[in-house]
Amino acid sequence: MAIPHTDADTIKSEFVAVITNQEGIPFKRMDDPNQDVSAKIIFVLALNQPHAQLEMLQALMGVIQDTSVLNQIQNATSVDEIKELLK
Repeated sequence: MAIPHTDADTIKSEFVAVITNQEGIPFKRMDDPNQDVSAKIIFVLALNQPHAQLEMLQALMGVIQDTSVLNQIQNATSVDEIKELLK
């Protein structure tokens, strides 16, 4: 899993995107940029309020810890299915 995000003051239009890829997409580890991870689920955060970004990251921590939900997101076949899982 990867959660790319940027500074809130660089965002012109807010969005949150969820990308899934069965093969995985390589990302650099945040704690060790010399190592790659293969992310099968990517949450892209573009939020223009710093507190909103922090709240979203905290909410995603709950999702990340639930492997059942992660598996369901990875196997979802529609946007509505993913939205329902993230409520």
